[in-house]
Amino acid sequence: MAASAVQAPSLTGDRTPWPRLWLAAGAEIGVAVVVAVVLFGAAKRTSPGDPHSGMHMNVHASPISLSAAVAVAAAVTAAAFAWWARTRDRIPALLTAGGLVGLAVCEPVRAIALQSHLVGMVVLEALLVAVPLLLISTRRPRPATAPTRSTPWTSLVVVAVVLNSVLLIGLHLPGVHSKAMALPAIPLLLVVLTVGVGTTYWATILLTAGRVTTAVRLRALFIGQEVAAILGLAAVILPSPIMADHTVIGLSGITDQRLGGVVMLITCAAVTLPLARRLQPRQPARHPEARR
Repeated sequence: MAASAVQAPSLTGDRTPWPRLWLAAGAEIGVAVVVAVVLFGAAKRTSPGDPHSGMHMNVHASPISLSAAVAVAAAVTAAAFAWWARTRDRIPALLTAGGLVGLAVCEPVRAIALQSHLVGMVVLEALLVAVPLLLISTRRPRPATAPTRSTPWTSLVVVAVVLNSVLLIGLHLPGVHSKAMALPAIPLLLVVLTVGVGTTYWATILLTAGRVTTAVRLRALFIGQEVAAILGLAAVILPSPIMADHTVIGLSGITDQRLGGVVMLITCAAVTLPLARRLQPRQPARHPEARR
């Protein structure tokens, strides 16, 4: 991923040439969007009898209708997110996080997420990334202090990265998908587990200033997001026929899985660089005479 080019601050205090990295992230998002457009175009030309569309059919698969309550909850959550994006206040952050979790636990949403890789990845990114970051944004930042090496805190960061990576990889194992096809919907326990793992991962990166060195926190950020980016890229380039011929949202299984990979790539590019920028220690402005 483009964000992997970011390095920890040098001993001289110089900062990485961020404009290039922002351009790289923008290019990555642009490419992902182009790929999504191409895939949607290809989906329209895919015949219903395409033998390469998918293999496994969910035994509980059936037309699913979203209730009015779910639609209202989605609208309220979108409004709360727009409020938060404009003000960055705590109340809209909590409302948005609560709305996303509420939508994720609804049985129709969990059923659709199980039958569509695209919807499943949207739900996954919401629970694993959006909800934790919104909750963390409500906390007051700790005063800036010189980072120290603390073995217990560093170990906690390592454990959080491992848990996040294991969850991502485990959810994408073919065997897990095959067994999930026998379920009517994503288990509620998995929703709770995903929020817990995501919150732990992001908290150990963003809330450990002064306890864990910047270099360790940056590495944890990049490793965790690289795992997601690699899985997303694999879904785009080498999709495996795990879904039914046509998913519940009307896309072929292959196209549905590829678009799910695009969602992961866009999330990684959109989230990683701003947070890496935030982790970088601010350097005092140099006086013009000091440069002579």
